[in-house]
Amino acid sequence: MSSIEATVQSLLEFLSSAYNTHDVSPVYPGIVTSDCAIQLVPAAFLKRAGLPPNMSMTHEQWTGHILKQCPAIASSTMETFDTIIDNPNKKAVVHIRLDVVLVDKRDFSLEYIIILHFREENGEARINKIVEFVDGEAAGPFQGIVGKLAAKLEAEKGGK
Repeated sequence: MSSIEATVQSLLEFLSSAYNTHDVSPVYPGIVTSDCAIQLVPAAFLKRAGLPPNMSMTHEQWTGHILKQCPAIASSTMETFDTIIDNPNKKAVVHIRLDVVLVDKRDFSLEYIIILHFREENGEARINKIVEFVDGEAAGPFQGIVGKLAAKLEAEKGGK
């Protein structure tokens, strides 16, 4: 297994477990560079959400976003459909579906195509750019519902 393949496997394990464990620390920080940028696409999805069409986040912002959603998530499962490793060009592409059940029993299926760019650091392949193609039809409602539900749960928790 190449260093890129091992890093992709670590990322998939992180994505598969983060919503269930409500923890983003075990794997993720060790597989990205300190300057890793996460770019969300397509632009039409971002514009509909009121976000800039060329929006990108740091990995800290991205994992922070996941953590904010966690209180609303009861469980999740992930299926990987395809993984393409391009060792010479230091890239990989992954097609996944994340099935999420919220604490209020609503469920969502979210599909992503994730393009990963790698840079060598200390002899290991580290992800230095993530381009995340989001299924806008499902992700738009999901983001709105999860955001409101997580805020409500946090407010209730703070009031106790």
